[in-house]
Amino acid sequence: MRVEQEVSRDSSDGRRHDRLNHDAWQLALNYVLTGEDASYKGIKPNAPFAPGSGNWGAWELVARIGQLNIDNDAFSGGSDSFASPDSAISKATAWAPGADMGADRL
Repeated sequence: MRVEQEVSRDSSDGRRHDRLNHDAWQLALNYVLTGEDASYKGIKPNAPFAPGSGNWGAWELVARIGQLNIDNDAFSGGSDSFASPDSAISKATAWAPGADMGADRL
C-alpha cells in the first residue's frame, strides 16, 4: 500500500512544499480452532458457551504484523525539513498475537 502526503512548511526563507510517499503494509492471520467458518464479521459458534454441557463456544487464534516507512525526503532540508532525523522515527513495526472467543450465536 502506498500512502501519499502533500505537506507545506513556512520558513524564514519562504514556503517549502513537497510530495512525500510513505509505504505501509499489514498482514493478518487467523485460525479457528473449533471448526467454525472464519469471517471478518467474527465467528459464530456451532454451540453456545456452556461448559457444564461440554460446549466451549468458538475459539480463534489471530496474529497481525504491519510496518510503516516514512519517505526519506521528510528528513531532508536541514532546519527546514518536515521531520528531524534526530527525534522522529522513519520506520515503525507493530505486531500482536491474540485469541478470540465466540460465546454465543449472534
